[in-house]
Amino acid sequence: MPPKPPYKMIMDFLKEELKIRYSPGDKIPSENELAKMFGVSRMTARKAVERLVNEGLLVRIPGIGTFVSEVSKLSKDTITYVGVAIGNVSDVRGQTMVSEITKTLRSFSAYAIFTDVGKEFSEDLERKLSYLMEEGISGLIMSPVSGLEKSIIFKKFLEKIPVVFIDRTISGFENIPVVESNNYHGGYLLGEHLRKVHNAKKALFITEENTSMSSVRERYEGFKKGFKRHVDILELDRV
Repeated sequence: MPPKPPYKMIMDFLKEELKIRYSPGDKIPSENELAKMFGVSRMTARKAVERLVNEGLLVRIPGIGTFVSEVSKLSKDTITYVGVAIGNVSDVRGQTMVSEITKTLRSFSAYAIFTDVGKEFSEDLERKLSYLMEEGISGLIMSPVSGLEKSIIFKKFLEKIPVVFIDRTISGFENIPVVESNNYHGGYLLGEHLRKVHNAKKALFITEENTSMSSVRERYEGFKKGFKRHVDILELDRV
């Protein structure tokens, strides 16, 4: 069995400390202190802490420190974890996705476990998916990568838990739901769904955003095309 990566060792150590030593609201050692304790870089210690923050076990307060959250004392069986496997987690777009996914899951009392999947299938990706499986996630949000059909772990996920793709789909997995940023196509799929699945005869497109925005117009035009009937549009600010 391959040795655990250093950040995982720090995570396991902190999780054990949360059980026996710390209470909600307690401050944990700093990243520098953890790095010295385990003989690793601060970046490695930060990765471990960030994972636990994303899981909801720790809370960061900028300029003050990292503290134990209330959820840390709950049984793992009572917490819903969702795996989030996306590419380029460290860039601006990736960080925005991390923030929004975390907030959305928290609104449903669920917690995210993030991992960076890169752009194509690799042994490293398989290890990361295995880690998510070991954590007992209840669902998976993923940016599909080239060669994903080679992943044995991903196919096991499909047999056990709900999976949603972000931004695009790939050949061989067309049946997996996808959340897209293509405004026109996203609107088209919604209109088509109403027409085919619900046999809707009339529809009203309602938006809180200004109808002059290109993104709103694209969604509306796509929706009309997918619905294949006349669709009125209503801007809430003008009601």
